[in-house]
Amino acid sequence: GSISGIHIRMFTFTLLTEQQSELQTGLWFDLVGKHWFKHWLLLTSAAGLLKKVLVSGSEVTFAFINANMNWTQAQSYCRNHYTDLARVRNMADIQEIQTLIPSGQRVWIGFHRAVWMWADGSRFSFSYWRSSEPNGPGENCTSADLGDSGQWEDWDCDVQTPFICHNGKPPVSL
Repeated sequence: GSISGIHIRMFTFTLLTEQQSELQTGLWFDLVGKHWFKHWLLLTSAAGLLKKVLVSGSEVTFAFINANMNWTQAQSYCRNHYTDLARVRNMADIQEIQTLIPSGQRVWIGFHRAVWMWADGSRFSFSYWRSSEPNGPGENCTSADLGDSGQWEDWDCDVQTPFICHNGKPPVSL
């Protein structure tokens, strides 16, 4: 289709098990003609869990998992199905992730502390804290308001919220 000179390509798909029963359905789409849409988006729903992933080449860049989990559960999910909770390296990463997230949605990313670091153990060279953050003793995990400004807040790690995974191949099932 076409909207104001922007062409949209969409493809539906269904993954089947060996017994030919439906495993997962979804929709791939991209917007052609806008350099900032250089990725495909995949929307799927399996076992009641809505996912959206950005794909660059053959690899998932970021995946939004719309399921409420605490930070540790989200990290475990990401490590089992992708690589880890999202590591946000720069503003370009924030802008890419924002294409996945509903307005106003806050999500877990992989930033946490004893000393602030990424879930994979790497130190940070980029941060995007909201003014007056981090501010809470005992708030050792990072939520990003990536559905809006993209800025980060420190939260109690037991809060249940959707989350962003990064890198790795998309899982066939959940």
